[in-house]
Amino acid sequence: MAIAWLAYTYVNTGEIYSVTGVPGIFPTDGAFVDLENTQVVRHILSEDLETLGFESPAQFMIENYWNNDSWVNRGSRPTDWYKWENAWVVNTEDLFTEVRRLRNLKLGLCDWTQAFDSPLSDEKKAEWRTYRQSLRDIMTNLPADLDDPNNVTWPTEPT
Repeated sequence: MAIAWLAYTYVNTGEIYSVTGVPGIFPTDGAFVDLENTQVVRHILSEDLETLGFESPAQFMIENYWNNDSWVNRGSRPTDWYKWENAWVVNTEDLFTEVRRLRNLKLGLCDWTQAFDSPLSDEKKAEWRTYRQSLRDIMTNLPADLDDPNNVTWPTEPT
């Protein structure tokens, strides 16, 4: 039984925090690797790679976790904005932070439209003011099922 990879997992969740190649000397399967006994190493055997669907360390870390005595496949993450909590759930904190970042970027790109010395007419400034208010309101108008900032329906910039 050849060891192909070492997976380091948290004892309480089985979550993988690192997958590494096998050095010359390595810990035994199930050995604790920290002083608090909260992290263990698990061997991933060469003959199990195909069965486990192992393509790369990054892919394996996302799609699998250790549950008592075996690897469990939880499937691919639906989008980058999901996290694992015994099921894939939207990481709303990170998702909303990204939407706010994009909104703030859009606001910053049109700050000039409201400046006293802007070359725009009063009518155009009012259009931009309405647009900017729509951007500020975007967080209260997000759909409940939003799972990717690329799916936000942004207001249309004035022409």
